[in-house]
Amino acid sequence: MHRGGLRPHAEQHPPVPAQLGPTRGERKSGSEPLRESSTTFESPVPASEVHPITPPSNMVDQMQGATMDRILQEISAVGHRLEGMDNAMTLLTAEMKSMSLDIAGFQSRVMGLEQRVLTVETHITSSLDRDQ
Repeated sequence: MHRGGLRPHAEQHPPVPAQLGPTRGERKSGSEPLRESSTTFESPVPASEVHPITPPSNMVDQMQGATMDRILQEISAVGHRLEGMDNAMTLLTAEMKSMSLDIAGFQSRVMGLEQRVLTVETHITSSLDRDQ
């Protein structure tokens, strides 16, 4: 590679001319003088030979329909996922309520056991006191 990142042949191109066509009022060989109007353009090709490139309307409708179908499928898929998440949240909420009840029952049993331990402890203490 040449210094500066340019290839040697890149420097050999001729300069681009500043003007690429006749100016207003000049004549090209064999043509009529240019008109002064800058608002209209007269094509050298007759309008009957110009055919715009446009897809058939049914093709456009099919493409738009396919896009809408894909969008609706995506929306439906998201809806199914949200429905599944809602069901999972409902189950999770029910499980949490059940666990909460289980915890409350466990706490109640622990408190009952504490009472029994205190009763046994009191009984042992009073028995020891009587024996002495």
